[in-house]
Amino acid sequence: MKPRTRTVIALTAFALAGSTLTGCTSGTAPRADAAVEFDHTHGLGYDGGTGIVFAATHTGVWELPTNRLPSSFGSGSLVSPRGDLPHLIENRRQDTMGFFVTDTGLLLGSGHPDPADPTAPANLGLITSDDAAREWTAVSLGGEVDFHDIAATTTPTGAMRVYGYDATRATILTSDDGGTTWSEGAAVELRDMTIDPTNPDRVYATTAAGLQVSTDIARTFTPVADAPALLLLIDATDTGYVGIDTAGIIWHNDGAGWVQGATVAGEPQALTFVGGSAPWLLISDDRGVVATADLGASIVPLVEAP
Repeated sequence: MKPRTRTVIALTAFALAGSTLTGCTSGTAPRADAAVEFDHTHGLGYDGGTGIVFAATHTGVWELPTNRLPSSFGSGSLVSPRGDLPHLIENRRQDTMGFFVTDTGLLLGSGHPDPADPTAPANLGLITSDDAAREWTAVSLGGEVDFHDIAATTTPTGAMRVYGYDATRATILTSDDGGTTWSEGAAVELRDMTIDPTNPDRVYATTAAGLQVSTDIARTFTPVADAPALLLLIDATDTGYVGIDTAGIIWHNDGAGWVQGATVAGEPQALTFVGGSAPWLLISDDRGVVATADLGASIVPLVEAP
């Protein structure tokens, strides 16, 4: 992976809160609401403006409890649902396959509608929310595309570029006007993708053939030498990149090579980065949803798996 040109924080940035944790925080994490089970997680996200931590699942978008996090996680700037349980936002059960939180707090989504909404198209195309998933607006490609992954960034002109993985055709689509119009990119079967924050033209994709990179707005991809067989990958802001491989091992790359962390439990489902003075990760796996500030060596469980 190409080294970054911006300031790099060492691996120890992920261990800032480690002294406050043991192998696992004592006690039991909250269970999901009884009315609607907290189901398979497609995506995780954090909005620094509202302090909300989201989980996009097979049964809707949920607001996650954060009250169990120690102060070293910057928990004073986070909000937690009343009752300290995951909260299904607006009781909307749409299957949110693709999910992304932009730096401005705009939520991007895709997938399939709430079964209680017979008028919605089977494939939602690109939808957005500017009020923390309480209401969604159809933007484009409704009835046509089911994005299984979405990523967005700002171009030098100030426009929002969106990368969307059309799972039906195994093709990446790109938009330079916030998702109104689209161009077709490479045909590549991927599990996850992330954009280089220093270069909106560079995007990484995890594939069965290994980690691949494009430097031409997802038109072509080439293998990344010496990378682990990653399943998930995120941009962790100034700390580099973090990924989870097919064996569940967490990896970190700050521009000087890959460093191995701990191993998740079972199949990793989703991964996101929460920045701030003490950066940490949010991981969804067979345990439920857990937080870690030291690449998985110690965890705080936020939601117990059903």
